[in-house]
Amino acid sequence: MDLQKYPIMESINRGFRLFDHVVLLLVSIGILYVTFLLLWDIGLDFFEHENHTIPHYISELMFVLIAMELFRQTIRQLNSEPFSLNPLIFIGVIASVRGILITQMKLTTHEIDFKEGVTVLVVYALIVLILIFCYYLISKVTKSEKLFLNNKGKGP
Repeated sequence: MDLQKYPIMESINRGFRLFDHVVLLLVSIGILYVTFLLLWDIGLDFFEHENHTIPHYISELMFVLIAMELFRQTIRQLNSEPFSLNPLIFIGVIASVRGILITQMKLTTHEIDFKEGVTVLVVYALIVLILIFCYYLISKVTKSEKLFLNNKGKGP
């Protein structure tokens, strides 16, 4: 359908795009705000010598990485860049590794039962392996698409 034939449709489409950009901008600002609050909290905990372990700080910093990856994804959407699954896979791997660290800390402090903790660790490890396999498959498909597009129009 040609939108130029229907000016009202073109206006509605432009309005939806504007609304989409406003929402993405607000989400981006919210993610940055929460990230700065989290970094501030980590800094206060560290300099006030709270009773936290190194894995706790690493876990919190990994949460910051997740937030920043989400921020980058919203910026990609604002810039109308093509959608990519890679950032979401990276977020999944980071979140799973963070879950492994948290579970290890809980096991060390006996906050959870050993059997339950090991089960959770195995699940997180499987998630990481599945995500790495998905990343591998996506990379192979992307590489094949590039080869196909570069050879398109050429003879056998």
